[in-house]
Amino acid sequence: MYWSRVKTILIILFLCINLFLLVSMMVSINQTITISSDTVEDTVEVLKKNNISVEKSLIPTRMHNMPILQMQNTQQDADAFAERILGEGYTEEKDGDVSKYTLGSSILTVEGCAFSYIKASPSTAITDLNETTVQEHAKKVLERFHLNTKYAVVQAVKKQKDGGYTVAFSQRYAKKDIFNVYITMTFTPQGLKFMKGYWLTPKKFTSEKYPIRHVTSILINFIRNEDRPKDKKVTITDISLGYRADTNDDVVNIKTAPAIPVWRITTDDGKVYYYEAMTGDYIIH
Repeated sequence: MYWSRVKTILIILFLCINLFLLVSMMVSINQTITISSDTVEDTVEVLKKNNISVEKSLIPTRMHNMPILQMQNTQQDADAFAERILGEGYTEEKDGDVSKYTLGSSILTVEGCAFSYIKASPSTAITDLNETTVQEHAKKVLERFHLNTKYAVVQAVKKQKDGGYTVAFSQRYAKKDIFNVYITMTFTPQGLKFMKGYWLTPKKFTSEKYPIRHVTSILINFIRNEDRPKDKKVTITDISLGYRADTNDDVVNIKTAPAIPVWRITTDDGKVYYYEAMTGDYIIH
């Protein structure tokens, strides 16, 4: 009889321990870092003394641990990609890892995940071309070329002097932007004229999450950045936490690649600066 009670107590005890460990693990995984308003103000003052201005409202004050994002290359067959874009009958030239496909006035260049396409004489007229409709035309072209657009978002639309429009796509996964994967397309009233991109597709997050460096320490590192101009005042216009695909400059033989958390600092002169969010190291690009 006593052994039965002991077993029951032990079972309850083990359940409580397991519950405690589970809660502790979840708290650790989803640890939130909060920056005080005093720290933000001090950082703004230090930046100001070094000829850098930033609005306090741009500095995030809450951060969570983040996982690595696994990316995959869904366009590994360059010949099949060329046939989808140019059709049959193209000619191919290879120069090392670069493949150049030509059909009439159309030229496609492919180097791993990077590609560019020029059509000197577009022949698919677009009668309703404007800032809104060009986005839909662009998405339909990407779908026709079998480029995975599940996580694609329109980054910018710009009108050109010739009446055409340029549409820039990036990718967003779980509400986080992936900064260095993109597709840029230029349309004229005669159709698609130019397309360029570096395209990897998000697959899934890793199970482990990693601590993110305080953005204030990243901003202090920015003061010492040799790439920023020192002879004039710089204004920070945006601070974002997202992902950047780590390809180690190998754009050819990629099947999968990790995307690591990064801080992106944008300044009023149009320059962007990337820092590894886990280490605070500046990414030279």
